[in-house]
Amino acid sequence: MINLIPATAKQSLIKEYWMRAVTVWFFLWSVAVLLGIFILVPSYVLTHSQVSAYEDSAQSATEKIANYEAVSKELERAGKLAAMIKENFATPNASAYITFFRSLERDGITISQISMKQGEKGIEPIVISGTAQDRQALAMFRDRVVAQEAVTTVDLPLSNLAKDKDIPFEITVTFDNTKTP
Repeated sequence: MINLIPATAKQSLIKEYWMRAVTVWFFLWSVAVLLGIFILVPSYVLTHSQVSAYEDSAQSATEKIANYEAVSKELERAGKLAAMIKENFATPNASAYITFFRSLERDGITISQISMKQGEKGIEPIVISGTAQDRQALAMFRDRVVAQEAVTTVDLPLSNLAKDKDIPFEITVTFDNTKTP
């Protein structure tokens, strides 16, 4: 039967056949591509959302690290400041020493002057000047000062005991700088 078709019709029929075959194949390929796209969309969305979550997590971690570093520096500065304050308040102030000596002042002793200096390691020896009613009152004052736990030595020159009454005295007291009066 094919032999009965003229050559021009036969050529046109072959052309139409290949046109339909190519069209069907293009249609099948497009359906396969669309089907692949629809199958891959959920995994793309999942992957995209996970990447977004990891980016947010990384951003949050970066902010926390920056915040941690800032807080760490601030804490370090505060620690240094606290150490400096502790160092400044480790040695008692002058009023503590004055109160200490005034508490030891009894009948017969009048303290007129307390001289003190702050050294590198604490309070340097303190010089106390005053007047004692008699030798016994001066000796008892010296004994009261020596009996204190924070005091290491008390120097009372013999020249201070030359008079019997109304004795002007000058005592040098050395403190243990690790203890407070």
